Amino acid sequence: MLEVGNRGMSTEECRSHFSIWALAKAPLILGCDTRSMDKDTLEVITNKEVISVNQVQGKKVKKTGDLEVRAGPLSGNRIAVILWNRGSFKATIRAD
Repeated sequence: MLEVGNRGMSTEECRSHFSIWALAKAPLILGCDTRSMDKDTLEVITNKEVISVNQVQGKKVKKTGDLEVRAGPLSGNRIAVILWNRGSFKATIRAD
């Protein structure tokens, strides 16, 4: 179940959580009380681009320490890419 909108995660963590679930083609089932959602949560869960990525299966293509690159195919020879810093320190992640 998605934890987006529940207390304890920053907006950036919620975006990461939602994006990873979408790329994993997992069911996007909310675990928060929709009656008390804030504006940031609504923005995260209604992101049409991320939801459309939910239609394809992605996988981890590179991992270096806490940094991961995950990707999955889209229509028209396009690729959905997530650059994910799983660590607690700022880092630069690049994908070509």
